Amino acid sequence: KVSWKKLFKIEDKSLEESLKTSFEIWKKSSSEIENLSKFKNFFYLHVVAPSQHVKGSKNFSDEEKKDYLEYEYGPILSEYYEKLINFKNLSLKNFLDLKYIFKNEKKTVYRDACCRLNDYGLNLVSEKIAKYLKNNY
Repeated sequence: KVSWKKLFKIEDKSLEESLKTSFEIWKKSSSEIENLSKFKNFFYLHVVAPSQHVKGSKNFSDEEKKDYLEYEYGPILSEYYEKLINFKNLSLKNFLDLKYIFKNEKKTVYRDACCRLNDYGLNLVSEKIAKYLKNNY
């Protein structure tokens, strides 16, 4: 089993500094992808995916509570996604925030403790993306 702590040397930085740095990389790369899409003339939709590690993002099913909430990186993902909630400085033309898409969903949508969705969850996300595209293009 590979641990992220062995792959990344962040001991010289606090977790807060590391989160800030990764957020800045994410923000810059998102803008650069959009710039590339304009230059190369292809459509780009930036989607922030749902995650069970976002506080208040879902009322979990019994299966999710039992099997899909304990994750080695859960606390880091939770804190990182909390920072992404306030990404007002990111000005992308096509942006869809789906972090809270499952807020009122009672059925199981996850298939593991990381963030991967089962078929039902994928269908809900796909429908939301299709609706965005239909309403905006």
